[in-house]
Amino acid sequence: MPERSNQPCLNGPAETMKDATAPTNNQRFQQNRAQGPYELSIVSFFILTFFSFYPVLRDLGQSVISNELAHHAPLVFALALFLIYLDRKPLGRLLRDASGTGPISPFVAGLLMNVAGQVLGIMYLSQLSFPLTLYGMILYLKGPVVVRRLTFPLFFLFFAFPIPGKIYFEVVFPLKLFVTKAATAILSLMGYTAHSEGNIIQMSSTVIGVSDACSGLNSLMAMLTLS
Repeated sequence: MPERSNQPCLNGPAETMKDATAPTNNQRFQQNRAQGPYELSIVSFFILTFFSFYPVLRDLGQSVISNELAHHAPLVFALALFLIYLDRKPLGRLLRDASGTGPISPFVAGLLMNVAGQVLGIMYLSQLSFPLTLYGMILYLKGPVVVRRLTFPLFFLFFAFPIPGKIYFEVVFPLKLFVTKAATAILSLMGYTAHSEGNIIQMSSTVIGVSDACSGLNSLMAMLTLS
């Protein structure tokens, strides 16, 4: 009587099913071929965005040193990156599972807004278009689910850009008048003889001027950023 072999059959149903479900070389080639243009589009979008906003980011870097209204910009970018880092695990799962893409119109709108700002010499307009362009790029490449998760860190970047001079002085002047009147009232309550004219506080022995830095706008912007 012939002995039964204990070795498993190599051509059993499980092995046949494994061979049927495993991707063939042709399928792998088609997957890699389909993934190639997508990766190329990501690189192209990043290169286009970088060169479009290079003058804007360079101007912001110079303003951080020379303009006191832009001193907080590195802090804003750091906080935005930190918010993304805190959300890295669910965001990573969304990025792995992302399959659809969104409309390209926000990305195009951001680029056109940037070009218009640079052509017209309105740098603040180009600066505001930077978060919008990033939003549109992620929406187009990864879809609405991913960009919805990144909405707050992206639009938090609006705080990074300094207020234009005209708007700044329109806001600062009423604040200076308010600070001047408040300081005059406090001095009067403390027993000093003081009265105000514009942003000048006149006392019996001296004259005090309330400058733009005393308006409190810089502190207000810092508190809004951190809150």
